[in-house]
Amino acid sequence: ERPITIAFYADWADESAPSLAKHLDQVDWVAPTLLALDPAGQLIEMQDARLRHLVQTAARRPLVVPVVQNAIEGKFDGRATAALLADASRRQALVRSLVAYLDRTGDAGIVFDFEDLPASSLGNLHRLLEETRAAFAPRQRIVSLTVPLGDPAWKPREFADVTDRIVLMAYDQHWAGGTPGPIAANDWFARQLAPMLKGLEPGKAVVALGSYGYDWHDHTADSLTIEEAWLAARDSDEKPVYDPVSGNTGFSFDEDGHRHDVWMLDAAASWNQMRILTRLGVANVALWRLGSEDPGFWSALSAWRTGGRPDLSRIDQVGNVDVEGQGEILDITATPSPGRRAVRFDATRDDVVAENYVTLPTPYVVERSGARPREVALSFDDGPDPHWTPRILSILEKYHVPGSFFIVGENGLTQGALLRRMVADGDEIGNHSYTHPNMAEESDRGIGLEINATTRLIEAETGRSTRLFRAPYFGDAEPTTTDELKPALIARQLGYTVA
Repeated sequence: ERPITIAFYADWADESAPSLAKHLDQVDWVAPTLLALDPAGQLIEMQDARLRHLVQTAARRPLVVPVVQNAIEGKFDGRATAALLADASRRQALVRSLVAYLDRTGDAGIVFDFEDLPASSLGNLHRLLEETRAAFAPRQRIVSLTVPLGDPAWKPREFADVTDRIVLMAYDQHWAGGTPGPIAANDWFARQLAPMLKGLEPGKAVVALGSYGYDWHDHTADSLTIEEAWLAARDSDEKPVYDPVSGNTGFSFDEDGHRHDVWMLDAAASWNQMRILTRLGVANVALWRLGSEDPGFWSALSAWRTGGRPDLSRIDQVGNVDVEGQGEILDITATPSPGRRAVRFDATRDDVVAENYVTLPTPYVVERSGARPREVALSFDDGPDPHWTPRILSILEKYHVPGSFFIVGENGLTQGALLRRMVADGDEIGNHSYTHPNMAEESDRGIGLEINATTRLIEAETGRSTRLFRAPYFGDAEPTTTDELKPALIARQLGYTVA
């Protein structure tokens, strides 16, 4: 079998969808965190319309293999899961729920990701996997299991007969609940993996590489994307320093008397880990997680797959935004600029032996303004509505309070009197598109028509124009990056001069 690449997709992270969109052609499985177990063992399903749209419209579709976790809002409940695993009837009910879910979605299988389990429950976990495999077999669905490194109770070869893939989670040597240190040092990585690979047939193991950071401070730690770690270094006037002993990168700074220790797994660390996997005979990898990674991870992966050496010198900011100030008025004051790092490779083994961050990248900078103490702005979307808008206007008129109405052009087509009433009351009228589409899925020409038609309608009915715009809201399908909102195009349509 050819090697596979799995990418974990966090449904709770806005950065996952844009990263998947950029790298669909390098991903064989996408593993979204769409399923969880509540304390009673019932299956909870999350929806992610953007993920589904990306996969369904991709020229090269990856398999979707959702992750089921024994966690609610990031809190793993090992005791409750152990009780479920010990009960044959509850196990069978869970398997039936998973089969029904896959029947509805057409997904390719399930990744079980159970954490904080007592060692005594692992035999029952084997039974659950065995029962799941039997139920999935008629439709050739995948059964996969994540296994943590560093816990001697977990023996991957004992689950080999009831799984298609075993994903070894090769990170968190130092984790958020512990002391600061490398997240996955090279020697720890190799030393922990070697015994776990013994007894596994070739291709069974997938090694999950982390690409993220931790910021330890005040006896706790915050998870960071790599881009957030770069921004923290830039804001604190520090330079990330490569530690040749661990192969990880870190820096420290003081903020208002509080010490921060930041460690991260950047693309140089990922490349060295891939080189270690070559020496261990492993070709299947996974990424934890889409959106948190150093964009150079994908260059490293491509070079590793093709037997080359990656160019990691250019550092791009892809999804991070630096938001400053307070208020609801947003102004984009800076656009991203790339950074640069110098990487030195060992001449014989091609491992990274030195890394120097020459310049750090900069993200979009958004200035927020307009916040005033004890003052609020009232705004109303989607009208004018012949039933509700007159009632709202009457209340505003009674209390002599102005409002801002972001109108949908097709709704205003027959409500000219309401638009003129807004102007007479001193209210603001803004543009909310003509048909309320998802702007992220519209062509440039379509966006132009949506904005222009609504602006002309407002001018025709009121004698006034508007330069206010609010994008239609679409929940899970909401654009997640500034690029998707096409700010320059929209600004030009509203009459602004764009540099």
